[in-house]
Amino acid sequence: MIDRIYLSIIFLIVLGGIGYVGYQKIQAAEDEINRLRENSAILEQTVQVSTETIDRLEASAKETQEQIDELQVELRKAEEYKDELNEKLREHNLTKLSAAKPGLIQKRVNDATSEIFKELEEITSNP
Repeated sequence: MIDRIYLSIIFLIVLGGIGYVGYQKIQAAEDEINRLRENSAILEQTVQVSTETIDRLEASAKETQEQIDELQVELRKAEEYKDELNEKLREHNLTKLSAAKPGLIQKRVNDATSEIFKELEEITSNP
């Protein structure tokens, strides 16, 4: 009879130990699950911020490319105008013409210079 009591007590102690170990494992698993959920939420926020940043960068790159395209068109126009002016200067020998008719050339050069200065002033002035 005493053997049965001792066996019952040992059985209860072993059962209690197994129950305690099981409880500790379940508690550790729940803690790990909670930690992983928190990490997942942080990662989702990080992904959202990264996606928004990528979208802004893509929009900025597109806008920059449009501006570059506009500037290239303006550059081509300016180069064509420069080529046109160079051709006119080749056609007319201003040194020879200014020696022959200084008053005519001087007035034209002064008027053109004045016009260019006005254009530069308009371009560079603050609105």
